[in-house]
Amino acid sequence: MAPFMFVFVIVMIITAAWLFSDYIAPGIIRKYVGVVIGKSMEPTIKCDGGYAFYIGMPAHRTQIHRGDIVSARFRNLYGDGKDVGAVKRVIGLPGDYIELGGKHVWVNGKILDEPYIKKPAQSYECLVRQLGADEYFLMGDNRDASCDSRHLGPIRERDLKQKVLKDITYLFSTENPRPIFARVGNQLRKDAQQLEMREREGGRR
Repeated sequence: MAPFMFVFVIVMIITAAWLFSDYIAPGIIRKYVGVVIGKSMEPTIKCDGGYAFYIGMPAHRTQIHRGDIVSARFRNLYGDGKDVGAVKRVIGLPGDYIELGGKHVWVNGKILDEPYIKKPAQSYECLVRQLGADEYFLMGDNRDASCDSRHLGPIRERDLKQKVLKDITYLFSTENPRPIFARVGNQLRKDAQQLEMREREGGRR
C-alpha cells in the first residue's frame, strides 16, 4: 500500500471509530497512533502544545534500519526503576561498534552523517559500546535535551514497540478547521496527559 493511502486509511479508521463509539476509539487510537512528549526529537518532530502525534507500525512487523525513528520501552528512564516509553532515532544496530566523543558519533569506525539533528551536542562524553545480537542504540535528535542510550544503555529488540512512519501532529492541531479531526486531537491530548502522568508515576506505555 502506498504511504499516502496507508495514512489516509488509518486516519479514516480513527475518525470513524471516534464518530461511532467513544469506547472503541481509544483502543484504535492507541493501536495506530503514538504520542511524543517533550522536545528530545526536535526539529524532526515538533510538539504542538507539548505533544506530537504519529502513525506507527508495530516493530515486529517491519524491518528496523539505522536512521529510523522508533518508540521503545526504556527501563529506569526517570531513575525510579520503572519502565517508560519514549521516541528516539536508531543510531546503532545489532552487532555495531559505537563510539562517542567530542562532537561526533562513530559507527563501526566511521563518523555518522546526521543531517537531522538540531545541532551537535556541546560535547559527547566518551563512550564505547559493542552492541549485542539483539541490541539497538537510540538517541534523540535534540541531543542536549534527550535522555537515551547514552545514559541508559542499549535497547533490547523486545523493547522496540513501533517504527514511526509519519508525523501527523498537523492533522490533529487545535487550529484544524475540520471539527472531527480537532475533536480527535483533543481526545489524543487528554490521553497523552494521562499517559504522561502514569509514566511519571511508574506506569508503562
